[in-house]
Amino acid sequence: GQGQRFVALACGGRSSVAYCVLNADDGTDAISTLVVNLHHGDLLAGLRIGCGPHTPVPDDVDRTYGLHDYSCRIALRSFGQAWWTTIARGLLTRDDLSRAFLRFPVLSEEACEGDVTRKLDLRTRGGTARRPQLYFRSEAFTGCIPDAVIVDVAVWDEHGELAWGWSRPVLTRALEKQAGDMRFDDASDTAFALVCEEPGVGRLRLECAEMDSRGHVVKSAMLELQSQFIRSWFALDGD
Repeated sequence: GQGQRFVALACGGRSSVAYCVLNADDGTDAISTLVVNLHHGDLLAGLRIGCGPHTPVPDDVDRTYGLHDYSCRIALRSFGQAWWTTIARGLLTRDDLSRAFLRFPVLSEEACEGDVTRKLDLRTRGGTARRPQLYFRSEAFTGCIPDAVIVDVAVWDEHGELAWGWSRPVLTRALEKQAGDMRFDDASDTAFALVCEEPGVGRLRLECAEMDSRGHVVKSAMLELQSQFIRSWFALDGD
C-alpha cells in the first residue's frame, strides 16, 4: 500500500523546508506536501531588523565571560498546533572551555515533579496521540507522518543577541530506561528523545516520557555549545 516518507531540506540560515514523499503502489514517488519553517531570526533579517553581522564584544573583567546568562526558547509543535513551549533564562555552565562541548542545563529531571509547565500536549487530528505525529492536509493528499516533531529553538547570549537558532523537523529516538527512577515510563514505546545538532555550534537533547497520571512531560532538556563556537562568538581565542 501507499506509505509516507518524511524528508527535510536545510534552506539556508535558520529556516528549513520540509516535504513529505508519498510512496505509491507502482513504486513511484510523489511529493505530497511542502512546508516552509521560517525562523523569526531569518524573518527579522529579511525585514532588515537586527540583521547586521555579529561583532564580538570583548570583556577583560569577567573571568567566566561567555559561560553564563544565556536565554533559550524551545517549542515543540506540529505543522499547525503548538504542543509545548518553554523559555529559560540565566543559563550557565560549570564546564571549562577545555572541553569540546559545554553543557547548559535547561530543564532537569529532578525538578520535574510538580512542574506543570512540563506537560506535553501531543494533539493530532481527532484528539490526543500517544506518540508524536505530524498531520498534514494539502489539495491532493492527507496523512500523518509518525515519530516526527517540528522543533523551534532560539538561544540568545548575555547581550540579547541571537547566537543560535533554527526551525526544523526532527525524528524521534528511543529512550533508554534509567534504573532506579520509577516516576517515568521510559520503557514504554511512548517515550522518546529528540536530538538536534549543528556542526561547529552545538546540540540540544530533549527527553519525553509519560509520568504517572499526568501523561507526557518533557523530563529533561540539555543545551550543549561547542567551546570553539563560544571562543569565536565572544572573542576568547586569546584566553
